[in-house]
Amino acid sequence: MAHTSQIHAVPEALSDDAAVMVEPAACAVHAALRAKVPGGGLVAVLGAGTLGLCVVAALRRFALPGTVIVGAKHPDQQAEARRLGADVAVAPAEVRRAVRPGGPLPDGGGAAVGRRRRRPRLRGQRRQHPRGAGHHPARREGRPRRHARPARLDLAPLWQREIELVGAYAYGTEELSDGRAARTFDLAFELAAAAELGRLVSARYPLERYREAIEHAATAGSRGAVKIVFEPVPARAKERHG
Repeated sequence: MAHTSQIHAVPEALSDDAAVMVEPAACAVHAALRAKVPGGGLVAVLGAGTLGLCVVAALRRFALPGTVIVGAKHPDQQAEARRLGADVAVAPAEVRRAVRPGGPLPDGGGAAVGRRRRRPRLRGQRRQHPRGAGHHPARREGRPRRHARPARLDLAPLWQREIELVGAYAYGTEELSDGRAARTFDLAFELAAAAELGRLVSARYPLERYREAIEHAATAGSRGAVKIVFEPVPARAKERHG
């Protein structure tokens, strides 16, 4: 069951593949707007899965960044990031060098939007922090392991260097740069069509092949894929099985 506010009519002109991308696109739009990137600002997007790529598209559609740098592990992800508006797409280990030799963000500040997939480093491990003030929306995906030990992260460098860390969760109503307010989903529908996000759908599986679909999704990047989806059973097939 869903509340009427959670139901959104899909425009007739929007393909099924593009419609599948609307919900993750809404999350990306919210994160991109939460970053409040200044005009001409430098942005580093860490990760180029579904959300990372949608963030790149959202930044180009609804913000005015000067340069967008993406850390993407696989060549296909790097190519897709460039298609969606990244100026530079490099391997994760090369992001620091691409942004500024000797530090992850320039002294003048910047914004980083990331999707964390691994646990934060434990206290005592070396961690690089931006050298100057900046704005960093952090998006955490997935649930922690049931028996995982709590991770500890030293946040002292954040206040010491006046870095703002902002959380971004789901979607709602956004304030645009011109002062207008808009529902995130309305912006996501616009983005899905304009950026051709349906192209990110790489494979479709019937529900009975869910194990294969999950395995494909878990290794999507290394297999040149992005979004793996389930395909509904056609009406005639339902009748035969019924």
